[in-house]
Amino acid sequence: MMTHSLEGQAIELAWIRDNRCNLAVRDYMRMCLKKTTWYSFIYPMRVGALLARPGKPRRDEFCRLGWYFGAAFQIQDDILNLTADREKYGKEIGGDLWEGKRTLMLIHLLRNCTPKESVRLRRFLALPRHSRTRSRVEWVYRRMLHYKSIDFARRAARQLAGAALLEALATFRNLPDSEEKQFILEMIFYVVNRDR
Repeated sequence: MMTHSLEGQAIELAWIRDNRCNLAVRDYMRMCLKKTTWYSFIYPMRVGALLARPGKPRRDEFCRLGWYFGAAFQIQDDILNLTADREKYGKEIGGDLWEGKRTLMLIHLLRNCTPKESVRLRRFLALPRHSRTRSRVEWVYRRMLHYKSIDFARRAARQLAGAALLEALATFRNLPDSEEKQFILEMIFYVVNRDR
């Protein structure tokens, strides 16, 4: 778990450092798998399984469920960083843009904007955080709205949540209905509908 998480964090930081602008959706998803899903979803579910029943969990147990669940969570987290109510969110709105993080929305924008906009966006991303201005950050945000990059990410998060729900139903099909089982199923919807 630690190896995966550290690799994911290193990938994300290297993209910023190297000003990577030619990323694809699959690159983002791989980073998500490493950075978020192992640490926050796959490993905790495996620990829960160990506590709930004797024996060693299968090597691949909870990988698919945790992957879908965690990726949906991370994408929603990135969306909230741009769109959340400041009072509810409790963190800097737009912080990911100020930092130059390669979110799914930014990758979508880079792949869909005009060549002229791409040059401007790449120049913005090449700047260190302290050199980025509010007007430039707002320009990037407006381009995301124009190209429906946030809508694209929102659809991706919901599709992943749907896949997580199907995987959870298959994973827990032999377990009797219970409050705990219902809680896990409801958590899948919560991660993509939360506002903080």
